[in-house]
Amino acid sequence: MVNGQLVASEKEKEERRQPHDDAPIGAERGRITLEGRETIPESTAARLRAALLNAVTEKGPYGLVMGAEWKLRGFKTLRQLLPAVRQLPFLNQEKFDGIDVKVVTENDQTQWVRLPTGTEVLFLWTLSGRASLQWGEGQLRIQGSISKVKIAPGLDTIEVKLFSRDAVLGMAYQLNGRKSKAAMKEANRAGLTPHQPDEMVTPEYGEPVLRTGALEVERWRIRSLQEEDPELNPYIVLYEKGAIELRKLYGQKTAELTMRHQEDFKMSDGILGRWIYLPGGGSRLVMAIPEG
Repeated sequence: MVNGQLVASEKEKEERRQPHDDAPIGAERGRITLEGRETIPESTAARLRAALLNAVTEKGPYGLVMGAEWKLRGFKTLRQLLPAVRQLPFLNQEKFDGIDVKVVTENDQTQWVRLPTGTEVLFLWTLSGRASLQWGEGQLRIQGSISKVKIAPGLDTIEVKLFSRDAVLGMAYQLNGRKSKAAMKEANRAGLTPHQPDEMVTPEYGEPVLRTGALEVERWRIRSLQEEDPELNPYIVLYEKGAIELRKLYGQKTAELTMRHQEDFKMSDGILGRWIYLPGGGSRLVMAIPEG
């Protein structure tokens, strides 16, 4: 009975040590804003742990990094980890530029985690152990779930508290810079579908506007033709209904190919447009012409 009381006491003490932050979506503390939180299914967590054990994990991050020019790091590791990472909530639909994994071997260790330069959105989860993100004056619990947080410009490190030995912290990140075409191609080869901010068009070309030069009836006739085009309609489905519906309608292979080339297209006023690159580094959105 005494032992039972001791076990209960230790359990209560452990629970008191854990952060219990039920912050609402959109809450902001310090320079970090909570944009979402989802529970990770145990089957997904198990698959992630197995992928990590089998991966060749050199020092991260694994993905695109910003510098004098864009570079891709950890090609082989990305290929090994991405199929499992894409099963996570948020990451099964959203684009991201890379992932990283941190392992801590001591109990109750607070660690400053350096972020890739230009990080604007971060997805955090644990593969094992208990952890929390230091969040202003409080802490945001992240074990058992994946949290999406927005990072203020210029914030290059975050403080993470890990409560158990051999805790494994996983991260995926979006960068705020527009990637070069060569970097996007290399990232696609590794299986990434990078986040590409909207193009900032040089003033001489004006704002990107999709122009058809046709009456409203003609515009929607073109939309109908785009929907009938087997190469264009997957992009329309992806933009308007999301990746899950795209996979249902077209299968995994077509969905992955569409998401890899998504940055070449954009919906404007219900019409699918395609980006073309202009001399001098600018770009313009033009109507995607359906076959026939």
